[in-house]
Amino acid sequence: MVPELPVSNVHRMALYYAPPPDSAFARAGSTWLGRCAYTGNVLRQPDLPDVTPQMLRACTSSPRRYGWHATIRAPFHLAPGHHPEEVWHAVAALCRSWPAFALPPLRVRPLRSFLALRPRAGCPPLQGFAAAAVRALHGLAAAPDPHSANERWLSAENARQRAYLHAWGYPYVFSEFRFHFTLTNRLDDAPAQCRAALVAAARRWFGGLPRLQFDRVALFVEPAPGADFRLWTYLPLGDAT
Repeated sequence: MVPELPVSNVHRMALYYAPPPDSAFARAGSTWLGRCAYTGNVLRQPDLPDVTPQMLRACTSSPRRYGWHATIRAPFHLAPGHHPEEVWHAVAALCRSWPAFALPPLRVRPLRSFLALRPRAGCPPLQGFAAAAVRALHGLAAAPDPHSANERWLSAENARQRAYLHAWGYPYVFSEFRFHFTLTNRLDDAPAQCRAALVAAARRWFGGLPRLQFDRVALFVEPAPGADFRLWTYLPLGDAT
């Protein structure tokens, strides 16, 4: 049965990996960002050496809005005539055909111009699932609006990303997909001392957490342009039912 939506309107949807909300990994990530996407509650961020509360709050404003997650299928508008329930059914069908698997250990590393938790090694099942998800949801997603598409075109780093953007509406798919939990905003203009302090703080905060199982994915919804994303529901992979 399709679960009830947590919001009255859906502006965009996204397919993410999000650990169980009561897990140590979810608590650590939501606390780092200062918001729980499952409950919508604002959280007090951690007290960290060499990182002031004001610095952490400012440097996490963008990922805080999206909630603690790793992207599988980036946020998209529904194509005309389609509904959120169809997305749920498509993801449920996909999940039934994939067994759960262990993710590689994660470490704090830069990704483009922000900090992220990223796998220490490659993970073919993860790459395969992400590619399958992009294909499964492509027919339900509207083409990106011209402004968004132009921004992504300008930020694309190579011809393959531009080709993916043209064909699939997003540049970081298939061979360009990089699984990650976003930890900060873009840090292009941040002083080197600030970036170093954030890296050290993140490594202390997330160090020692248990290895994750990729045994579920989560559908998130954005109720209005610029609103905080909310976790709608989890869907288990085949042998995690």
